[in-house]
Amino acid sequence: PYIGDIIEIKVQGLPDRICLTPEHKVLYKKSLLTGGWIREYNFIEAQALKVGDTLYFHPVHPHETRDILTEGQCRLLGLYIAEGYSDKNQVIWGFGGSEEYLADETITLLGKEFEKVATKRLDEKHHCWRVTVCSSKIAKWFHKYGGRLAWAKELKGSILRLPHYKLELILNSWAEGDGYKVGNQQQVYTTSRNLAYQMWNIAIRIGFKTYLYKRKAKSGHRESWVLAWSVSHKYRYANLEHKVKSIKRLPYAGLVYN
Repeated sequence: PYIGDIIEIKVQGLPDRICLTPEHKVLYKKSLLTGGWIREYNFIEAQALKVGDTLYFHPVHPHETRDILTEGQCRLLGLYIAEGYSDKNQVIWGFGGSEEYLADETITLLGKEFEKVATKRLDEKHHCWRVTVCSSKIAKWFHKYGGRLAWAKELKGSILRLPHYKLELILNSWAEGDGYKVGNQQQVYTTSRNLAYQMWNIAIRIGFKTYLYKRKAKSGHRESWVLAWSVSHKYRYANLEHKVKSIKRLPYAGLVYN
């Protein structure tokens, strides 16, 4: 195990602190004004960083793999990680009272993609539409690709290798089911940390400028993460740069992973 100091860094736009050994190198951006702004990127040790410096993050760009999901399945998966829950024998979606169109679309897609008839009912007590499909096979499929419990939902790793247009379909379906818009900004919240970071990575790979932050847990509730992005424009390199907000040097004894 490692015994020594670690550098704890907090950057703008991400909720979690980054912990590194002092000698661990990071990609650092320096802007120079010499007849115009010139950007230089160099690797420096974490212990040399200062508040206000800019770190460069590169999103994960795995090689695209075979299309393991159809467009219809991507749509269903996005709606499931937003509004779905399940047990061993059934999958249930709960849509808002004004989202009957999503309930109907889900039923249509389940019939097309899985050849299974789903049912719809209005839950007047909770003012929502319930779509239920009874099938252990389908339940296992959604568990495999999207997880199960709300706070433990996450996409299977192979999903992140899908072509960008399919990832965008999953992202937009998740947002349509669980998000809301403020002007040109889309916001979605989730109680799953892993899902929040997966969607953040997908969003910046697609080209959206994003912001991810954490909400403290209220009494009787879990903490949650909010992912926001601008839908007005896509960029070739979006949100790869984050300014350092704070730096601490702390004693540490334990395992480190480089």
